[in-house]
Amino acid sequence: AGVEMSEGMLKAARRSMEEVVQENILEYHPLELVDVVVLNNVLEPYARDVRALIFEHCRDFLRPGGKVIVGIALGTGSSVDSLAFPTAAAGADAATPEGIEDELSLAGFET
Repeated sequence: AGVEMSEGMLKAARRSMEEVVQENILEYHPLELVDVVVLNNVLEPYARDVRALIFEHCRDFLRPGGKVIVGIALGTGSSVDSLAFPTAAAGADAATPEGIEDELSLAGFET
């Protein structure tokens, strides 16, 4: 199942997925454990402490050995920005590939 709270991204996801739920990822609790969580263009607007909560929450509903796959937008002006969030976290809280890798390690995931 896909989990999305942005109306624009929800519509886009429904074109390619059977099940999409309009929900905040931190409030979503699947009935069964899952093998994979994909966080694609989800983390950019959030500060590091919120991203840590998201990773912890995802770990709660992953099967043992489950994976988290993260995709972040690099640069500005992507079409995702206009569909989802007006701005991304800046400065020390900006989501970078290296920073996300470190945050995943701190959350207990192998990177």
